[in-house]
Amino acid sequence: LYPMASWGFNSRLGSWESKLPVIRYLTVGWSLDLLGAIFFIGRFPERWSGNFDCIGNSHNIFHSLVVAASLCGWAASVAAKEESWCAR
Repeated sequence: LYPMASWGFNSRLGSWESKLPVIRYLTVGWSLDLLGAIFFIGRFPERWSGNFDCIGNSHNIFHSLVVAASLCGWAASVAAKEESWCAR
């Protein structure tokens, strides 16, 4: 969180308004990672019913959410590159 906070407060890299798309993507990605960890640790579908063998178990849901979070990270890096923050 510290690198993102220091990047956000650095006025040489643009205003807050120009950084909002990147911040949104990163926040959604972190939330998906956290939700995936909660599903994996809590074993939610298996806890309610023992019928989740290969499809719909907590491990598969965890991996799906981590892939979605990775795509959010990729989208954040594309948005940062479009603003040319990476070149400064």
